[in-house]
Amino acid sequence: MTSSPPSDPWQDLVGHCAPLVLCAPKTWGDPLRPADMEMPQGLENIVYYLKRNVVGHPWANHLVLLVAVICRNNLRYRSVLNTMTVLHRGFSDLFPALGLQTMDNWEVDKHLTLYLNKHILEEHTPYGRWTVWKQYSVGSRHLKRWLTSLPGEQQTQYRPYVFLPPTDPKELAQLTDWKQVVTEQQEKRKAETDALMPFWMDLRSQAHLRYNLLLRLRKAYQRAITMVESGHAHLPLEFALREGSNGRLKREASERLIFRLWDRRTFVLHHPEQFSYTMKWYAKSGKGTYSDEKNTYQLEFVRAEAIDGTSPVVGLWFLELLERDVLGDITSWGSQEEKEAKQTWLRTQGYTDDEREMAIPFQAQTSGILIPPIQTGDWQIIRHAREKTGKILIPLESFYVAATFGMVGLHILTANGMRIAELLQVRASSECIVPIVLPPAPDAQDQTPTVHWEVRAVPKGHRTPKPYYFDDEHLRLLSLIKFMLCEHYGIDPKTGGDLPIVRPRGYDAHRFKPDRYLFQFQHRCLDAQDMRVCLRFLLHGLVFQTVEGRRVTILPHLLRHGFATWALNIAKEPVDIVAAILNQKNFVVTKYYGRPNPRLIAERSHGLMNQISSYIDVEELILRSPEEIRHMILEAQQTHGTLARVRGGRCLMSGECPIFFACIGCAAKAPDPAQREEVEEFKQVTLIHIEKARKKGLTLEAIQLEKKLKQCDAELQEMRMIELCREDEQREPEVQFAINTKTPEAPDSDLAE
Repeated sequence: MTSSPPSDPWQDLVGHCAPLVLCAPKTWGDPLRPADMEMPQGLENIVYYLKRNVVGHPWANHLVLLVAVICRNNLRYRSVLNTMTVLHRGFSDLFPALGLQTMDNWEVDKHLTLYLNKHILEEHTPYGRWTVWKQYSVGSRHLKRWLTSLPGEQQTQYRPYVFLPPTDPKELAQLTDWKQVVTEQQEKRKAETDALMPFWMDLRSQAHLRYNLLLRLRKAYQRAITMVESGHAHLPLEFALREGSNGRLKREASERLIFRLWDRRTFVLHHPEQFSYTMKWYAKSGKGTYSDEKNTYQLEFVRAEAIDGTSPVVGLWFLELLERDVLGDITSWGSQEEKEAKQTWLRTQGYTDDEREMAIPFQAQTSGILIPPIQTGDWQIIRHAREKTGKILIPLESFYVAATFGMVGLHILTANGMRIAELLQVRASSECIVPIVLPPAPDAQDQTPTVHWEVRAVPKGHRTPKPYYFDDEHLRLLSLIKFMLCEHYGIDPKTGGDLPIVRPRGYDAHRFKPDRYLFQFQHRCLDAQDMRVCLRFLLHGLVFQTVEGRRVTILPHLLRHGFATWALNIAKEPVDIVAAILNQKNFVVTKYYGRPNPRLIAERSHGLMNQISSYIDVEELILRSPEEIRHMILEAQQTHGTLARVRGGRCLMSGECPIFFACIGCAAKAPDPAQREEVEEFKQVTLIHIEKARKKGLTLEAIQLEKKLKQCDAELQEMRMIELCREDEQREPEVQFAINTKTPEAPDSDLAE
């Protein structure tokens, strides 16, 4: 006999559910369970959900028993959570609609027939009805098998707590029209992918340029603070950031962004008519939230103007998010009319298409991302300033953090189709990021060794790490995250300080141990919602529409679909190779991911992927393992692209090359501007071959060569985009300061000295 340990989360349900349910045989709560039985995955979170949401409802005992049984069947935590939430929400809608009070009134055949025939709850979507039916039918089968495995006496005891299966499941399944529902869901996702593909080339460059703009603004902001603290200027300090210049194109700046630097005290004291007497007194006295410790700097956006007075102004893409006050948890403040207006605007922007769903697209789960940590009080100051004065204050540091994570994540997710859960596993350790150093050929003119990077992560459906290949630029971008975190934590990167060890979060957190994860902030590991928020923020205002005119929001999984579509339909990679890159076991799923759509067929020339490649020393992140690498090279350098130097860039494909190093246009290659001459040379040779083929009347061969010529042009265009983003990132901000040489007097007020 085994008693539950004191820390057993299952015991937290004692007193909230029927005792018989909590100690059901052959489950975790069974007092006679085997001593070596492992605790179910995520049990603490499961119990927390049950206590917070399900306890007290008529179906509580039934759902708790179902959870106990499916946990005993070793279902993944995410599957258990999905079953709980779908059934709980389903019963929460069904019971009032049917007028039911207890589970004794539940007649499965009658009530599910009414529901699936749309006689009740007409506002539910076909997909919503199908998911309720699917979870109920699967759950009832689990319970039926478990119940029949018990002795007759126990079957009698537990039958009242079992979700009864329908008499004819096939008939009810037909009512759901599940094939049509699944097809519609797939077509919806492919329509969204279709909307994205024409802009695939520009997606990363736009995100990178926006990150660069924030980086320059942050440098200008820090310079302004330095001037004030050194006594060369006084608050408020106005400065202008000149934007739109391009050294490569010899283009001068076209617009001027005007900002004003404040601190909390000076902002209140310079707006005496908008703030209360008490607040002005605290500001002038340096008390409370205006004390020296809390008197943080604030950045106001004043205006954007064309330098020549006539050109159109681009401005700041995130300004309307601040103006409309849609950042953070927008459900906790404002009148009902204001909340409804925000929801209406968010729907027009494509952040939800469900009228019943409350859209909160810019609320991160990790403090300090997109909005300042609540304990600093800065977000309250920013919102209060806007309400009182109409001034727009920018939470620049939080925006910079979100833009950094979003930009790096977007580059990697679009480069190899990683899932967001796999990206969040990246750690600053030699076990996760492994260099593959290749010596040059003895007769090569350039004797610089080639380095490829293997990142190891556990994909969905796997239990062991699998390789994902990164190029130098990806490592450089990851190092940007590390440098940002070093600054955040006060670590000197030159001394080799380590990042903090943090616990993973999300559905699969139980599968991984605490480690030095790169995607972390405020001593917390980011979760999938944080990355979605960062991507939404960075890409806000870029309009993607389906053929029907529906707005599309970029999500990490949509980028995975986009990569598969590009690799299969544009780069023409074999489906088994794309499945290997995506780490998918089922080729049918890969084919669905990459299924062509009408716009893609009509616009094949659009949507080629960018790969930005440059070099940075990342020795602080990674320790090399030359003996192991040398052994790998000796075995596979003749057949594996990642272990050989290829034309025009770096190969990121694991395994033997299936196309015998026909590298121009390959989906698994990251173009490198340093190897531009190789592509230009190949283009010239191709032009000669096209001319010869035409003279000989080899029409089909000429057509194939023309396709290769387009791939050359696409790679050269990618290289130009790479160089543009790289130069823009290194460009220093052009700042003009309106320096105050005298300490400004605050406006007269009625405050007594």
